Amino acid sequence: MKKNGCTLALIAQRVRYILMVIIFVGASMLHLHLGVRIVLRRSIQNLMDLHISYDEKMRRRYNWYYDFMSFIRKNTPDDATILFPHQYVNIGDLSIGGYFLLPRRLHYGNREILRKLKPPVYVVIYKEFPTFQVEGPRMIHDSLSGLIHYQPKSTGE
Repeated sequence: MKKNGCTLALIAQRVRYILMVIIFVGASMLHLHLGVRIVLRRSIQNLMDLHISYDEKMRRRYNWYYDFMSFIRKNTPDDATILFPHQYVNIGDLSIGGYFLLPRRLHYGNREILRKLKPPVYVVIYKEFPTFQVEGPRMIHDSLSGLIHYQPKSTGE
């Protein structure tokens, strides 16, 4: 009788081991399948887009975000300091913004951050940002976005 109990326990262990292997292999195959689909879709899209310009490729991939980053790049010098709103993190990927705007220095914050930055600073207008008064010429991109060229007068004059 004891031999049957040991055999039954051994069989249960083997079945449990086999089920764990099946689940692990199945989950791995599912993740691999999803990754392959993404790579294939992106590769096919890139092959189909060989005839279009870089700007059009970026516009298709990033929509209005690319247009806005291009607007900022065209309207600011390479050594510009740019203040983005904190909520801008929810709009787009910060590393992508850095990619489009290098070598400019990007900062994210509010009035206190603006006061710490060495002028001139370009302040991004996006929806209700800035929520504080910023003096300077405005460059409007669209109804929601633009730039303010902030360059306060020095107090020594």
